[in-house]
Amino acid sequence: LTHALRANTFFKFEKKMSAEPPRHLQCPLTHALMASPVSAPDGYTYEKKAILEWLRDHSTSPMTRAPMDSSNLTVNRAIRDAIEEWCSQNGVPVPNPDA
Repeated sequence: LTHALRANTFFKFEKKMSAEPPRHLQCPLTHALMASPVSAPDGYTYEKKAILEWLRDHSTSPMTRAPMDSSNLTVNRAIRDAIEEWCSQNGVPVPNPDA
Protein backbone atom coordinates (compact mmCIF):
# COMPACT_ATOMS: atom_id res chain seq x y z
CA LEU A 1 0.00 0.00 0.00
CA THR A 2 2.78 2.44 0.85
CA HIS A 3 4.50 1.69 -2.47
CA ALA A 4 1.25 2.31 -4.37
CA LEU A 5 0.72 5.59 -2.52
CA ARG A 6 4.27 6.66 -3.24
CA ALA A 7 3.90 5.75 -6.93
CA ASN A 8 0.65 7.73 -7.14
CA THR A 9 2.30 10.76 -5.52
CA PHE A 10 5.23 10.50 -7.93
CA PHE A 11 2.82 10.32 -10.89
CA LYS A 12 1.05 13.49 -9.75
CA PHE A 13 4.41 15.26 -9.27
CA GLU A 14 5.62 14.11 -12.69
CA LYS A 15 2.37 15.26 -14.29
CA LYS A 16 2.69 18.73 -12.75
CA MET A 17 6.32 19.14 -13.76
CA SER A 18 5.58 18.25 -17.38
CA ALA A 19 2.57 20.58 -17.65
CA GLU A 20 2.70 22.79 -20.71
CA PRO A 21 1.35 26.32 -20.15
CA PRO A 22 -1.82 27.12 -22.09
CA ARG A 23 -1.11 28.95 -25.34
CA HIS A 24 -2.85 32.14 -24.19
CA LEU A 25 -0.26 32.39 -21.38
CA GLN A 26 2.66 32.02 -23.81
CA CYS A 27 4.15 34.87 -25.81
CA PRO A 28 3.47 34.39 -29.54
CA LEU A 29 7.05 35.52 -30.25
CA THR A 30 9.00 33.46 -27.71
CA HIS A 31 6.46 30.66 -27.09
CA ALA A 32 7.43 30.90 -23.41
CA LEU A 33 5.33 31.60 -20.34
CA MET A 34 5.15 35.38 -20.04
CA ALA A 35 6.67 37.22 -17.09
CA SER A 36 5.53 40.71 -18.02
CA PRO A 37 2.57 40.44 -20.41
CA VAL A 38 1.53 43.54 -22.35
CA SER A 39 -1.45 44.04 -24.65
CA ALA A 40 -0.82 45.58 -28.04
CA PRO A 41 -3.18 47.39 -30.44
CA ASP A 42 -3.19 44.33 -32.73
CA GLY A 43 -5.19 42.44 -30.09
CA TYR A 44 -2.33 40.14 -29.06
CA THR A 45 -0.56 39.90 -25.72
CA TYR A 46 3.23 39.65 -25.76
CA GLU A 47 6.12 39.34 -23.35
CA LYS A 48 7.15 42.97 -22.87
CA LYS A 49 10.86 42.46 -23.59
CA ALA A 50 10.12 40.43 -26.73
CA ILE A 51 7.71 42.92 -28.30
CA LEU A 52 9.96 45.88 -27.45
CA GLU A 53 12.86 44.10 -29.13
CA TRP A 54 10.68 43.37 -32.18
CA LEU A 55 9.51 46.98 -32.40
CA ARG A 56 13.11 48.30 -32.30
CA ASP A 57 13.60 46.76 -35.75
CA HIS A 58 10.03 46.85 -37.13
CA SER A 59 7.15 49.32 -37.26
CA THR A 60 4.50 46.65 -37.65
CA SER A 61 2.77 43.98 -35.60
CA PRO A 62 4.58 40.64 -35.76
CA MET A 63 1.21 38.89 -36.00
CA THR A 64 -0.90 41.07 -38.31
CA ARG A 65 1.75 43.27 -39.98
CA ALA A 66 -0.44 46.31 -39.21
CA PRO A 67 1.43 49.49 -38.25
CA MET A 68 2.34 49.46 -34.55
CA ASP A 69 4.68 51.18 -32.11
CA SER A 70 5.56 50.72 -28.47
CA SER A 71 3.63 53.75 -27.22
CA ASN A 72 0.35 51.81 -27.18
CA LEU A 73 1.44 48.79 -25.12
CA THR A 74 -0.41 48.31 -21.84
CA VAL A 75 0.17 45.93 -18.94
CA ASN A 76 -2.19 42.96 -19.16
CA ARG A 77 -2.99 42.33 -15.50
CA ALA A 78 -5.64 39.71 -16.26
CA ILE A 79 -3.11 37.53 -18.10
CA ARG A 80 -0.50 38.10 -15.37
CA ASP A 81 -3.04 36.96 -12.75
CA ALA A 82 -3.89 33.91 -14.90
CA ILE A 83 -0.18 33.06 -15.20
CA GLU A 84 0.27 33.28 -11.43
CA GLU A 85 -2.78 31.06 -10.88
CA TRP A 86 -1.63 28.51 -13.46
CA CYS A 87 1.86 28.40 -11.92
CA SER A 88 0.41 27.90 -8.44
CA GLN A 89 -1.85 25.07 -9.62
CA ASN A 90 0.96 23.33 -11.50
CA GLY A 91 3.85 23.73 -9.07
CA VAL A 92 5.76 25.97 -11.49
CA PRO A 93 7.70 29.04 -10.31
CA VAL A 94 6.08 32.31 -11.34
CA PRO A 95 8.27 34.01 -13.98
CA ASN A 96 10.16 37.02 -12.64
CA PRO A 97 9.40 40.14 -14.70
CA ASP A 98 12.72 41.67 -13.66
CA ALA A 99 14.83 38.76 -14.90
